[in-house]
Formats: sequence, structure tokens, C-alpha cells
Amino acid sequence: MMSTSKKIRVAIGGLFHETNTYATALTGPTTLDDLVVYRKEEMFKLIGTAMGGPIDECLENGWEIVPTVFRHVNNTFGMVTDEAYASVQEEIISILAQEEPIDIFYLMVHGAGVVLNTPDLEGELAKSIRQTIGPNAKIVSSTDLHGKVTDLIAQEYDFYTTCKEYAHIDFNPCARDALRQGVEIFLGQITPTFCYKKIPILLPPSTTMIEGAFGAQIKDRCLQHELNDEIINCSVMHGFPYQDTEYCGMYVLVTTNNNTELADSVSEELAQWIWNNREQGLKLPPSVKDTVAEVFALLDKRGYYESLSQEQKSNHKPIIIADIGDNPGGGCTGDTTHLLRELMAQKSCKIAFFL
Repeated sequence: MMSTSKKIRVAIGGLFHETNTYATALTGPTTLDDLVVYRKEEMFKLIGTAMGGPIDECLENGWEIVPTVFRHVNNTFGMVTDEAYASVQEEIISILAQEEPIDIFYLMVHGAGVVLNTPDLEGELAKSIRQTIGPNAKIVSSTDLHGKVTDLIAQEYDFYTTCKEYAHIDFNPCARDALRQGVEIFLGQITPTFCYKKIPILLPPSTTMIEGAFGAQIKDRCLQHELNDEIINCSVMHGFPYQDTEYCGMYVLVTTNNNTELADSVSEELAQWIWNNREQGLKLPPSVKDTVAEVFALLDKRGYYESLSQEQKSNHKPIIIADIGDNPGGGCTGDTTHLLRELMAQKSCKIAFFL
């Protein structure tokens, strides 16, 4: 627990949207009604969740929480309408104007947000909040690693980083860490120096959970750099390829404690390593046919549920297939039947539907 005699006031809110610009023609843009909303005290429902990291950290440290409004993507990934963005922006600013002064604003954003009139949702929203809370308050965020960095983001955020895992099992702890860094910055205990490098690569989904995978190697290199006490954070955004903007690509993010040269050299070295090893990101997942064959081979080896004893059934774990080619976040519908067709083609089996 971080101890301080000063009562820290932390405002929390934002607009979390992973935007697929190519899906906009199919699904239409994301309107205000398409976004899930938490207003003021409703945000406390997020305690303990992936999005609840900054709230959890405030509660643990006794910092005052000033909840504003938080809206996030539901099931529409098309570009955010100007009206929806303006509404969220105005509501946050209106609440902040009544709650001054604010020491820190934790801005809950995805990192890949695109509004119809701007490809930089995260930067523009931070800029408008900055104009309200003033230059001395701090703005911090930890985003999804499928995001971007812009010059405006680098300018307006006092601490901006991303989660390190894919699948994203570390949203909560990364958010908590970002807020802790924000408090240390506000108290003058650290002086963040931020450097980022863009790499012209559109990286296919690359897990960090399997040893030796490209994503896992990148994460390990980041963690190794963070062993240096002068490096506050070292992260890599894999980027979000499903949008037609100038910000598509991978990003290396390095924040040091008042050491510009170190931030630049580490980000340059890591960006160069990723570029030199970029072909590792071209390993494609198995086909539907090969995946289903592997599933049945595993079942033949482990035994089918109905053939197991009662004791074995209690320890039975189902095999879960993730159809990444039908990912709604990639603009797909989430209802294709390719897996079902292949399951039926390779072996007669019972199909159970859960609604």
C-alpha cells in the first residue's frame, strides 16, 4: 500500500471502444444507444472486474473516488458517431466542472477508438479533459494492447501504457499500476519520460500465453527491461489492424524516470528486434479441418464423457474451440457454422445448443 498524508482525489471515466472501420458499412456506426453506460455511483459495480482496476486501487489506498461516466462497446464495432462521442465528452466535462479540483483523472479508453470525425478518440478525449482539469492534474491510462499511440496522446497523458497479456488477463493489475504511477507523478516522486516507436507491421493475433510464441517473446523482453530501476514501464502494443487509419501498426512504449536517453535507446532496440523477427508473426493458426481433427484425437485419447466412470466425469474438462475467424471484434457476425459443419463431417456426434 502506498502511504501519503495528502488526500488524493481521483476522477474516473471514459469511452472504451475497439473500432473496426471496415465493419461500419455492414453494421452501421456506433451510436450513443449502442454503448453500455455506467454513471457516477453505478461505476462501483465495476469493482473487482477487468475495468475496475482504478477503483480497486483507490479503495485499497484510501484515495477519494470521483466517478464521472463510463461508456463501453457492446456489440457494435463500427466507427463512433460524432454525436455519441460529443455526448460522452460533454457529460464527463460537466461532472468534472462541478467536482474541481481533481488531482488525477484515470481515463478508461481502449486504445483503438475511432470517431467519424477523428481517428484519435483517446488523444482528443484526453485533450478536452485536460482543458477542464488544468495543467497540474495528471491524466493516466492503461489500455488494451490492440491499440495505438499518437503525438497527441504522448502530449496529453502523464502516464500512458498498455496491458501485456493476450488473452487480456491483466487489465485490472495494469490499470492499478498505472494509477499508482499517476499518484507518484502527482506527488513529485517520479518524473516520467515517455518515448514511443511505431513499427510498420500489422500483426495477426499473437498470444502471450504460449512459451516461444512471438507475443510471449515480446512480453518477456519488456519484463526484462523493467528489471532496470530507471524504467518505470516497458510495453508493446500489438496494434489493431482492422481499421483504415494512419495509426495502424505496432508500438513500443517506454517510460523512464527522467532519463530521455534511456527511453529512446530501449524503445529503439526493442522496435528493431521486433522488426528483425517479424516473420515469426506470420505463423497462421490451424485450419478448421485440422482443428476439429485434433479435438477428436484428444477425445479419443482422454475418453468421451458418456463413456467415463462417475469419478472420471467429476474431473472431466471440456475442450473449448475459439473460432478466431468469426471474431465480432474483427467485424464478423459471431454466428458462422463452419465449425459445426466440420464437426458433423468428421464424426457423428451430439450437438448441444446453449442459449
